[in-house]
Amino acid sequence: MVSKTKKLSGSWVVLLVSLVVGGIAFFFANMYLTNKEASLRDQIFGEQGAKAQVVVATTDLAPGDVIGPEIMAVAELPAEHVSKYSITPEYFDAVQGHVLDEYMSKGEPLLSHFISDLAIDRFSDLLSEGERAITLEVDEIISNSHMAVAGDYVDIYLLLSVDASGPSGDETTSDKKTLLPLLSRVKIIAVDNNSLMTRNQAYSMPVSQEEAGYSNITIGVKAKDAAKLALAKESGLLYIFLRNAEDQKANSVDGIDTEFLYQTQAGGANSYKYYSSANASSGGIDPVHKYFTRVSRSLSTRELVKSVPVLKGSDSD
Repeated sequence: MVSKTKKLSGSWVVLLVSLVVGGIAFFFANMYLTNKEASLRDQIFGEQGAKAQVVVATTDLAPGDVIGPEIMAVAELPAEHVSKYSITPEYFDAVQGHVLDEYMSKGEPLLSHFISDLAIDRFSDLLSEGERAITLEVDEIISNSHMAVAGDYVDIYLLLSVDASGPSGDETTSDKKTLLPLLSRVKIIAVDNNSLMTRNQAYSMPVSQEEAGYSNITIGVKAKDAAKLALAKESGLLYIFLRNAEDQKANSVDGIDTEFLYQTQAGGANSYKYYSSANASSGGIDPVHKYFTRVSRSLSTRELVKSVPVLKGSDSD
């Protein structure tokens, strides 16, 4: 009985010693990790651990978002890694209410070149003196599959249907289509209710899938051009052609009609040509026959004029 009691007391002693040793090991391990953390922090922040306060985004942001305390906060960063263009808290009041020109990720510092002009108070502030806003209805075809966004530049054309009588001998008539240039390099200032926030804002991307599909675009043009577009909307179908924002050249395309589609330099005004029955050889295509077809002005009848073989290797007519 005595020996069993001694064994139990010995076990408690061993357990107690183990706990003490474990506690001491934990204390020194924790001290080591704390010192190591401080050492790494000094390496990152510098020997003095210098920090700087900067304004950062609290969420992912897009061009057109208005800078304010709702989307910005103050954070501390290593001073040696802070850009000289970073906005610090003491300058936040000066940029509040301005519009972002760049995308920002959550936690990213706000830089001076991310900032555009002050946000407009009302939509008409986007118009310069002498300009008028006009809204045009669009669909997927007319709006370049809804890829045009506020801030993009477009050319505007008018598609007209004109009664065209056939030449003498033709009994049929049809509508001739004519495409006329109206305006060149016009800036879109809004798509539906998603508008630019400043006159100089580069563009404004849709923030949701619903905004990506729209039914109207609004542009700002001179008063005379606005009247021209209002009349054009009642006369035919308006088409917009998206252009690169850096393209400063005026539109170089004149008006064209449906007869243009059937004209060729060699075939004349009332004919066109195409190749058929081609055979592939030597990695290319050799035309076997060339056909010439005369098309009446009514575009309703086509007369086969001739079919002539084309000599291999020859591109003669």
